[in-house]
Amino acid sequence: MRDCLTKASVGLRHEAFDRLIAELESSIHRFQAAAQQATLRETRDALRAIWTLAHADDPSAAVLRGRLSSLPKRALDYIDDRAIRVIPRLFPGERAESGFLAWADTVDGKKLIEAAAALSGEGARVVAGRSRGSGKRSRRQLEPLILGAVRGAEDGRPKGGRPRAHARDGLVRHLALDWYVGTEQMPNAGRSDYGGFGDLVHSVFDWLSEPGAAQALRRYWAEVEKGRARLVLQSEDAADLDGNSSEA
Repeated sequence: MRDCLTKASVGLRHEAFDRLIAELESSIHRFQAAAQQATLRETRDALRAIWTLAHADDPSAAVLRGRLSSLPKRALDYIDDRAIRVIPRLFPGERAESGFLAWADTVDGKKLIEAAAALSGEGARVVAGRSRGSGKRSRRQLEPLILGAVRGAEDGRPKGGRPRAHARDGLVRHLALDWYVGTEQMPNAGRSDYGGFGDLVHSVFDWLSEPGAAQALRRYWAEVEKGRARLVLQSEDAADLDGNSSEA
């Protein structure tokens, strides 16, 4: 953090530096909580895609194998854990102790589809269709129960986090506010780590093992420019109103 401040030619007293560090840590903790929710949603979405493929009218075992092999780790862990208990019940005499993918390599397409249909969800419920406006809804549909939640069910459960990129964008906004309050200087624009604020963002992302620091900074500065443009338009509108009032 000292290097970031040095790049921006900012010097802080010990107490002010400690306050800034505390605010930055708070922003990082908020991001970690939001990112965890995003990961949960992504896991459910990946598992739902497997469930939908396996329950199609004419499922393709080849496509299913491809999707299974590219599952996020958390989704595959979920299937592996269930496979240890479910595979012996579905196919007496067979086991999946070495992982579901290892078992899947030894079976034909029919078995794979049956297993994927059972392992990617814990049952299913009929839910109301999506709203189409004017009080209309699409037809009701069957949705799987995955990790304790059913997509579209009005059961009061949290809907899950937003995609992870949104969580990264929120982190950059919080870091920018922390920087401004802590240093009394606006963050310097840019996507690289050459400036103080850019170095801070890249350092935090590296520490969190998060990709996309430059992209998150680009989105942040684009958002800032849009905000400035809106302020200019509002100021011009206000000036026009004042002028009209004076003429009247």
